[in-house]
Amino acid sequence: MAHEVVSFAHGLTARGVGSGDKVMIIGANQPRMYWSMCAIQCLGALPVLAYQDAVIDEMQYVIQHSEVNVVVAEDQE
Repeated sequence: MAHEVVSFAHGLTARGVGSGDKVMIIGANQPRMYWSMCAIQCLGALPVLAYQDAVIDEMQYVIQHSEVNVVVAEDQE
């Protein structure tokens, strides 16, 4: 798990994510979602969670009001 978290944190850093940024995670309630949360928090950024089955209006509201810089999505759905 630690390897996954550190690797993902390095990937986020390469994409410009840093302290104070807000990163939205769209995915299922699975271990990788929690690893993503840990990686984001390791960088001093803030995770914003949304489940992939949220209706579009709910998703749009969260995106617009949370001021996210990056979105991490589980898959195309």
